[in-house]
Amino acid sequence: MYSGLFTFTALIMYGLTGLIDVVRPPWQEREKPPTTEEFVAFEATTDLDDMAMAQLIYETLDLPLTGPPKSYSVKRDEESRLVIKLYTPNGFRTMTLLEDEGKILVVRSHAGWESFFSGRHGALLKYAAPRFVTRAWAYYNEAGLWSLGFMSLSGVALWLGTRPRYRWAQAAFLSGNAVFLTLYWLIR
Repeated sequence: MYSGLFTFTALIMYGLTGLIDVVRPPWQEREKPPTTEEFVAFEATTDLDDMAMAQLIYETLDLPLTGPPKSYSVKRDEESRLVIKLYTPNGFRTMTLLEDEGKILVVRSHAGWESFFSGRHGALLKYAAPRFVTRAWAYYNEAGLWSLGFMSLSGVALWLGTRPRYRWAQAAFLSGNAVFLTLYWLIR
């Protein structure tokens, strides 16, 4: 009971996020979120490779709610400028190094509340950025998942221990497993 009360908000968020994502159009069909641009002074050193430079830019900008750049988020554009694109729950941050001008162009996309909760609902320790607030949210999500598993298993145990012949319980258990196995089979 207490695990359910502790993680009640997380479990409601999982459910609402799932329902919202079902009715939202695919990413390709959604309106692009509004963006803002900002220039930040930055003197680039020429002795670094692209990944090291991306790491230096990340550390200089001190971006909240995101982790360090990975190789797939660092590239060169058609003008051979270094571009780093990082995801945050509040929207993407795209940084373009303008070496000749001694600046970084930072473009912030502003995601709506639906995208924020969708991003947070999937935040687990495996993917959490190293900041305290993102790790704390990931711990809370992990607690919610363990709580959901515990409530499911204790529900089955209570059913089998008290009313194993109750037809509605048998039907719910069998149909839930049938749906799960069907979806698993279809996706795999």
